Amino acid sequence: VGTSGLSGFIGIDGDGTPESKIGLELENLDLGLALMRPTDASDTRAWTSLKASAGSAGFVGFDAIEMTVSTLDIVINSGGGTDNNTVANFKDSPLSIATGAEPISVDFDGARGELFGAEGTIAFDLAGAFQLSGTFLIRKENYLLPTADSQTVETELLTFGASGLNAFAGVNAGTDQELGLSLADVDFAFAIARATDSADGRIWSMLEASIGSAGVVGFDRFSGISATVSSVTVALNQVSNGENSEVADLANAPLTISVGEQTVSLDFAGEDGNQFSIEAAIALNVMDFFKVEGTMAFASSQETFDLSDGSTTTATATRISGVGLDAFAGIVDGTTGDPQVGLQFTDVAF
Repeated sequence: VGTSGLSGFIGIDGDGTPESKIGLELENLDLGLALMRPTDASDTRAWTSLKASAGSAGFVGFDAIEMTVSTLDIVINSGGGTDNNTVANFKDSPLSIATGAEPISVDFDGARGELFGAEGTIAFDLAGAFQLSGTFLIRKENYLLPTADSQTVETELLTFGASGLNAFAGVNAGTDQELGLSLADVDFAFAIARATDSADGRIWSMLEASIGSAGVVGFDRFSGISATVSSVTVALNQVSNGENSEVADLANAPLTISVGEQTVSLDFAGEDGNQFSIEAAIALNVMDFFKVEGTMAFASSQETFDLSDGSTTTATATRISGVGLDAFAGIVDGTTGDPQVGLQFTDVAF
C-alpha cells in the first residue's frame, strides 16, 4: 500500500479528542506499507513493514515543551503469527512502493531485529531554559508507572532519546544576549506519560541529560564577573494535574530509554517530589574579590526591578545559588583566579 500527502499523529491519543493528544502532528506524510504472509496456508507467520516520511510536524499537548521538526521518518518492521521470531530483511533487495509521489524504498536490515518507532531531526526547547537539537529516536509503549504514593498507574508513554548533541541551558538562547551554559556531547532522554484512564488527567514528565563538556556563555558582558564550569546535570521529574506525592518514583525500577547506540536510565526518587534543576560545578569570581565554587543551581524568570534613579525596568533575572560551597573574600589573582590574601570560608550558602 502506498500513498502520499496524508496527515498523521505520533504519540498519546488520550480519549481521542484533540485537546487530549500529546505528541507530534504530522503533515504531508508519504507512506509505504507491506503486509506479507507465506503462500503455504499451513504457515501462519506474518510480517509487517512500514516506512513513512513527514513533510512537517509540530508538538502538541504540553505547553512547557516546544519542538521544531525538520525531518521525521517512521519505521515498523515486525513479525507475527505462530512461532515467528523473524522480521523481513530488505537490505540486499529493497522493496519499492509507489505512493503517487516519490516512491518509498523499504530497505530494512533484518539483522537489526524488530523496529517500531520514529527518528527525526528536532529542535527541543523546555520552558525556554534548556534547548538542544539533533537526531532523536521516538518510541511509544504502554507502561506501568510507579508513583511516590506507592501506586502504579497504567499509562501511555512517549519517549525521546538522543546522544552526542550540543545544547544550551540558560536564557536568551540563539541571541547576542545569551547567558548560561554551552553544553557539548549531551546524552538526552525525555519521557512523557498520560494515564490510560480518561478520567485521570495526570501527566508525568521526566527528563535527564548527561553532559560531556560545558562552558559558560555571556558572563563576560557583566563587568568584573567571570566563571568556569567543570560538570553539569539537567533533571526534570514533575506531575501535572496531580499532587506532589504522586510524582514518578523510579528509584527501584529505572526507566531505560534508547539514545542510539546506548541508553539513559531515568531513576528519580519520588521522595524528592516535583523537581526541575540545572546544576553545575562552577567557580565564580566577582570583581577579583569574592570567589565561590561548588555545585550550583540555575533558575530564571521575568522580574521588575527598581533602579537608583527612581525608575523601574523589567528584565530576565538569572539566579545562581548553592549551599555547602567553598568561598574566599579578599585579593584574588586576576589572571589565575587563585586566592592570595583574605578570608577562606566553608559550608557557604550563596
